[in-house]
Amino acid sequence: MEVDSDPRLDILKPYNAYDLQQEFEDDSPLEAYTRLCAQHECKPNSHVSRLLSNTANGWDTLSVLDVSKTYIGPKGFISLINLCCRLSSLRRLCLADNFLQNESIWHLAGMAMHHPTLTEIDISQNEFISWTGGMCIAQALLGNVQITSIWLYQTAIPPSVAQGIFQQTRRNAVAMFVAQGGCRNPGDHAQLIKLRAIQRFFEAMQGEDRCIAKDALESGFKERLRIEGKDLTAYDYTADFMASLNEREPPERVSWDAFIVLVMLEGVKYSSTLVSALRKVFLEFDVCYLKAVDAIGVNGYVEVRSFADIYVRLYEQKPEEEDITYLQDLLGLTNGQTVDWSEFLYIWYHRRLQAGKRSVGSTLTPLSRTTFLWHY
Repeated sequence: MEVDSDPRLDILKPYNAYDLQQEFEDDSPLEAYTRLCAQHECKPNSHVSRLLSNTANGWDTLSVLDVSKTYIGPKGFISLINLCCRLSSLRRLCLADNFLQNESIWHLAGMAMHHPTLTEIDISQNEFISWTGGMCIAQALLGNVQITSIWLYQTAIPPSVAQGIFQQTRRNAVAMFVAQGGCRNPGDHAQLIKLRAIQRFFEAMQGEDRCIAKDALESGFKERLRIEGKDLTAYDYTADFMASLNEREPPERVSWDAFIVLVMLEGVKYSSTLVSALRKVFLEFDVCYLKAVDAIGVNGYVEVRSFADIYVRLYEQKPEEEDITYLQDLLGLTNGQTVDWSEFLYIWYHRRLQAGKRSVGSTLTPLSRTTFLWHY
């Protein structure tokens, strides 16, 4: 059989979502899904049915389709993918924990490669997806630059292939950022303004090595209190700060990164290994296409809308909605904004342990085994 005549290649052919909708011109998405299931000899999934509009021509009402809490099955998956080809506003597709195999990913890739709005796909916790499925996903990313997020932790995709997929999502993200204007959009929250003010204070004190002496941390802490309007009671605060400082292991020469941790994040120890790991992730998600070095040594910014992907990159697990809300609220951020390295470090550096809160595993700490970082 000639390769060109292989019917499986039909899956990869370009399609137009609006033209496909015309096949069900008088049907609602729910009715179309029911008919597609009948064609593939499977029963409609009740969870999927509840998500779909029962209004004729209501194709643009669904932007997120999450089937991670139900089981679709091989035949049902084909029906679902055929439906997704027609969902002209679909932005995120979550297929986690569905016992998917490589054959299913072939169909997924064919749909994703030409979808007009799809940007995020979650195929995590599908342990039967291997090298073949990973290569299908990689091809879909090359064909559709709008896809900027793929979650694939807890699959059998080889690390080298998974890393290549991740890198392509980042190239796609930068391309989309540039296409949308490529402009930084910083926040103006009070805590952000405070952080920028204390950075100017640090820059005025730093030496040629871009560091300050450990003894200067006291002056930095007093400046923070002054900015916060607490200078009249600075003595009480400063005494407690200095008493606990040595336990937090400050280096002899304090960089801006260490200054943020020791002065702006009270009660936590400084770990150069953790900072390096966070810097690595920051650079991976940096969308600044004009690279330079500023007075502190790091130039660039990441999109706040990437926080969920950053969370997965750091902890290899899905964030809860309240996790992302908490991180954004630290500096009053919204999805359309960006953060620079200082702001990123302030948000993502782990906080002190506090009982009763949700923990997240991280293999990016200096310890030899996974530890738990707690956000409060």
